[in-house]
Amino acid sequence: MTNFSRTSAPGSTPKDKRNFSVVKIALISRIAILFIQVVSNFLIPDHDADVFNPPNDPTSVSSTSDKVVELIFGGFKRWDAVYFQHVADYGYSYENTLAFFPLFPLLTRLIGNTILLPLQWLMSYPSVLMLSAFLLNNFLFIKSAQIFLKLGRKVLNEEQLAYKAAVIFCFNPASVFFSAPYSETLYCFLLLTCLHTITTESPIVSAFFVGLAALARSNGLVVFGFILHYLLKEYLKEMQMNSKARLNSTDSRIINFVITVFTTAKLIFVSLLSFLPFLLYQYYSYILFCENEPSSKLPNHIALYGRSRGYHLLGDAPSPWCYDVIPLSYSYVQKHHWNVGFLAYYEINQIPNFLLAAPIIVIGICSCICYFSLNNKTCYTLGLYDTRAESRKKSDEIEQDFGFKNQELFIYCAHLLFLILFGVFFIHIQVLTRLLCSSSPVIYWFIAYLITDKIKPAQTINRYNVFAAYKSDVKKEPNENSEDDIIIQLTNFRQQNIYFKLITVYFIGYFVLGTVAFSNFLPFT
Repeated sequence: MTNFSRTSAPGSTPKDKRNFSVVKIALISRIAILFIQVVSNFLIPDHDADVFNPPNDPTSVSSTSDKVVELIFGGFKRWDAVYFQHVADYGYSYENTLAFFPLFPLLTRLIGNTILLPLQWLMSYPSVLMLSAFLLNNFLFIKSAQIFLKLGRKVLNEEQLAYKAAVIFCFNPASVFFSAPYSETLYCFLLLTCLHTITTESPIVSAFFVGLAALARSNGLVVFGFILHYLLKEYLKEMQMNSKARLNSTDSRIINFVITVFTTAKLIFVSLLSFLPFLLYQYYSYILFCENEPSSKLPNHIALYGRSRGYHLLGDAPSPWCYDVIPLSYSYVQKHHWNVGFLAYYEINQIPNFLLAAPIIVIGICSCICYFSLNNKTCYTLGLYDTRAESRKKSDEIEQDFGFKNQELFIYCAHLLFLILFGVFFIHIQVLTRLLCSSSPVIYWFIAYLITDKIKPAQTINRYNVFAAYKSDVKKEPNENSEDDIIIQLTNFRQQNIYFKLITVYFIGYFVLGTVAFSNFLPFT
């Protein structure tokens, strides 16, 4: 078998090599996406999808630089990317644009008006915004891959799985959305940063990132569950320690009261940090569309396009949601403009979209089943208690979590299961692929676990029954050349198990075909 190991540079460590390797692989994946997008957009005519696509300013003149930007990046401005670019350029001119949260357009505009300001003399402002969005997303994607590797090390406690999962992340089925002007990359970066800082720094720091994530995507609020679970777990742990201490009843009650007050105060504070940005955006939406003067001016071509499509324009009479007890624009816009609701997408003509999302749903459900089969005691206690305490009483050896047999993974799997159930029953089902790929580390950890053998890392054995618990009692030490393991598996593709082949075909297939479809306005995720 070919040896892909390389000599380490003086002073470098295996972890340094893997960190650098992940950066290289993430960069290669972004270059590949760009190349596929350019070629497919040039060779294949765009499909007339009849979706939101406002015209350019008719008074602007297209320069040579604009034509170059359109040639190289034009295939990324498709589907929801048009909304994000429109908000960055014109603000919230139509009511339906309120569904696209402000943090990503704001950062896109900020970069375009600062770092890329000199380019505004060479090309039109929309072209500058396109460059800004592309650079922002690709930079954040590489940073996300790095943080994902660190998070995997911390949670899985297994270097090889953490590295392999990070590599898999770089070629995920929704890869095109991490380069196009979508908020998935920004949200993923904030999510991973939040999860990494919960235990390494403070829940307060994590709550700050939850608030930012909620300004990037609405499902950012769901991430608050990680902080809530962590605080509750710490609270029960402190109460348990206090009950074991040899204190009189009065002292014990006083300490319990102090612990409760302190935890409650912390919970209130992190809740404010997490939810306030979302609430402020909803208030801004209310002021903008419910209390704005009818004289609000929009560029003529934007107003004419909105009228032709029957949109509710800025300055029009207030919509019904403005008169709700709690006026939330997001839920109204989603239901009124996209028919989002319980089982609202269950129609015969949507079967292809259900099939499109089926692979990621199957992988997600199997990962949750696998986790339960390995950690049923942890699941019964909702991951709030240390189920290893009983084994410590019977043995002097301390059982250490690693891989998928891991108490820390409970909240991650619970989060994944919630997203799957919510996605299957409430949202447009094809969106679930990019939702899960940008929101759940478990997807990648499970696949890495599934295709990796703890005894012989360069090979695969019968580890593909997700319902069977892993029986090995031997924990392999991290392999210094584990960055080569997945390369060896790919170069010996024919010798791999059918599950490895199916996963590889699924990931690479969606990576390539998804990019081709997206860049030509063909239906994808």
